Amino acid sequence: MLTCTAVIMDILLSLPSLLLLFVISISSLLLFFVLLSQIWSKDLSSYPPGLEPYPFIGHLPQFLKNRHRMVDWQTDSGRFRYAVHRFWVIKKLFGVGSERRLREAIATVHNTAMQIIRSKKKERRASSSSSSSSSSSSSVPQAEDLLSRFVVNEDHSEEFLRDIVINFMLAGKDTTSSALTWFFWLLSSRPEVEANILDELRSIRARNPTTGAAAFDFEELREMHYLQAAITESMRLYPPVPVSSLTCLSDDVLPDGTAVKRGWFMSYTSYAMGRMEAVWGADCEEYKPERWLEAETGAFRPESPFKYPVFHGGPRMCLGKEMAYIQMKSIAACVLENFAVDVAEKAGAPEKMISLTLRMKGGLPVLFRPRESRV
Repeated sequence: MLTCTAVIMDILLSLPSLLLLFVISISSLLLFFVLLSQIWSKDLSSYPPGLEPYPFIGHLPQFLKNRHRMVDWQTDSGRFRYAVHRFWVIKKLFGVGSERRLREAIATVHNTAMQIIRSKKKERRASSSSSSSSSSSSSVPQAEDLLSRFVVNEDHSEEFLRDIVINFMLAGKDTTSSALTWFFWLLSSRPEVEANILDELRSIRARNPTTGAAAFDFEELREMHYLQAAITESMRLYPPVPVSSLTCLSDDVLPDGTAVKRGWFMSYTSYAMGRMEAVWGADCEEYKPERWLEAETGAFRPESPFKYPVFHGGPRMCLGKEMAYIQMKSIAACVLENFAVDVAEKAGAPEKMISLTLRMKGGLPVLFRPRESRV
């Protein structure tokens, strides 16, 4: 009798602990299944196009087949849409789901940048050794590109150089390629614009006949006013970065009287601003490079960056604006001088893909035909 009473007392005394253990176990089990459903959800929209996983073997087939698209996948804004997920803290704590993919994507981009830096340093050391063993008066190789100019300064850490390279990759790669893609698509339907560009290139070549088939130099690129107007007009209609966001540093009032408070997160769309009749007039939907040219001289006439915010404005204006124009004008001029570019599918407007940049879904299939006579 005493033994039974002791057992019953032990059970009653341990009952709160058992209930607590039961509640913790059930909660942990429910949390596990919730996390599992999030990680293995059938909704694959959080994956960049072409990178949906296969059972068991994951992403291996896509990586083997599409190695050249690595940077596009790692920088696709689609994978950041779920960064503020309701379970993001738990995912980050355990390193699972989107947080694991984010960590792997960052590591891939960092490793790629470091490979570029180490390759450039190795190239510089080899050039330095070659110069020192020759009769050259200088043993230090000239910095012929932007990265070399930073590498030459040995005070910069590899992390600093890595961030510089990533800025080049993210700010210079997708934006420039997006702008040129839409430019060539618009040009395919406007032969008179292409003819004006070719006339300008002929005029520049005629003034410098000794250059022959060489690439255009910096001064010649600066003389391409109509080409710059044509590229600028295409970016008005199809800005590389269609939506931009800013954080308000202090209380302020916008020109229309709207009050904004410190810490507010604000966005504006360059895509919509470039198509507003109140800003650009009744022909705002028309591709018209002439709107950027002086009527008398034909010189390029820029607009206020707050009217044309493709490169932003104020203290945070894009530092690479001039470099981007040089790059785009150089590529467009060299291509158009040597080839006629025919768009393969001219029926209808291409489908847009909005991520960090305004891309064309599927790219722009074109046919290059050598010009019978160079401009």
